[in-house]
Amino acid sequence: MVAVHPLKVEGDTVLTCSCSGGCQCTLDAKDTTKCSCGKPTRKVALKGSGLYYCDCGGTCCTTISDKPGKCACGKALKKAS
Repeated sequence: MVAVHPLKVEGDTVLTCSCSGGCQCTLDAKDTTKCSCGKPTRKVALKGSGLYYCDCGGTCCTTISDKPGKCACGKALKKAS
């Protein structure tokens, strides 16, 4: 398993950067196929992963967890089905 940095949650997929999990990069505003560090983004399906994610649609955070709980914005995490 490789740690990636989540950039944006879109429904049941997440856009990620291949930087480490502790990375602070953002999505390139001009080119969503790239991270602000220049690395390409990758879409990862959350369906069937058993992971939990914030259901805000990526508008306020990109919290993903392997356990149920609350995300950084205070909303309950939703299990990817």
